[in-house]
Amino acid sequence: MSGFPFHVAGGSFGGGHSLLAEAMTPPALPKAQVAVGSRRRKLWEISHKFHCPIVGVCFECDELRRLMHKVMHLPRDASDFMLHTTAVGACEERSRLAEILQKSLEKRYQLSIRQLAACKSVAELRRAWRPPAAPSATSRPSSGRAGRIRAATSSSTRKSTATST
Repeated sequence: MSGFPFHVAGGSFGGGHSLLAEAMTPPALPKAQVAVGSRRRKLWEISHKFHCPIVGVCFECDELRRLMHKVMHLPRDASDFMLHTTAVGACEERSRLAEILQKSLEKRYQLSIRQLAACKSVAELRRAWRPPAAPSATSRPSSGRAGRIRAATSSSTRKSTATST
């Protein structure tokens, strides 16, 4: 992927073509890019509407800048917005930047990927995805740091309630 144009919402830097016109026409995906089956999708294979939240949530600006410098020259004064929109635009198709972002995500979340890959049905995946239910107020606090914090908080609440009556 070249450094230009930098894709941004509603236009581009240096490219001369409008993204608004491109957005009005549905993209024609070649058959090879359409993912079928249950294998894990790559960034460039998922819908564009997911790229913005994935890039925005999973990558901090400094990390994004570092990864993008591997494949392109960025102006020193490149804003965080420009970094974000360029990365989101790169994820639309398979590119060096999209591959680097995909590799970074897979490395960071390899444990979760491995654990969820064992699920063989949608129901199993839903059960594995949900965090364990929080203990009710009547249940005994669990061991570990969270249980100690919960126990300390509830005992201090009981003490303050007892002294105020």
